[in-house]
Amino acid sequence: MKKAFLFIFALIMFFQFHDTHAAILKINPDEITLSNVDDFINISIEIENVEDFAGFQFDIEFDPEVLTIVNINDIKILQGENILERNSRKSSVLGPDIKNIGRGILTIGAYSYGSQSGANVYTETKILAETQFKVKSKKTSEIKLNNVLLSDTSANSLIVNEVNSLKIKVASDDGDSGGGGICFLNALTPNKYNNLLYASVFVALIFLFLSIHKIVWHHFKL
Repeated sequence: MKKAFLFIFALIMFFQFHDTHAAILKINPDEITLSNVDDFINISIEIENVEDFAGFQFDIEFDPEVLTIVNINDIKILQGENILERNSRKSSVLGPDIKNIGRGILTIGAYSYGSQSGANVYTETKILAETQFKVKSKKTSEIKLNNVLLSDTSANSLIVNEVNSLKIKVASDDGDSGGGGICFLNALTPNKYNNLLYASVFVALIFLFLSIHKIVWHHFKL
């Protein structure tokens, strides 16, 4: 029985902590209120809690009836601090791929190369890309990330623990953003909570099995 309890405890600890360095990818800001047509909005794609990071690719999806990208030079990838270049590694940018931009899809990416490992752990927020949109019409919408791929220096996929979307609201004519029409951050539930739920269910099933086993054992013993 003691060994069973130790096994259960170890299992719970595994489910709770095995995704410690699962990456968080987010759009900043997570909410914008549109005031006027022809206004410009700026967003950044940021990452945190990532280890041995070597490359990424994802689609930025938006409603082309609401937003447009006026200048391709407004799309900046790994400007400023380049977190792919550490331990003497080099990096190269992929894109931006704008062939589907008329359908509201902008694809960007980058990768690093070199013989050195990049086992740095970035718990703080780092910027991967920035871009600017021009407002075409005042309409509720969202900007979201899709087809997200992250890799380490061994070309293995990295776990993405959380991805959010940017909610776009429309200001009313009197300047009020409209309390009844507020859209909140639509984030995926972090995997660690799912893991704890699975672990709890598994533990309950083990206790049920042990109880049934004890009852059956006593029955046949008698």
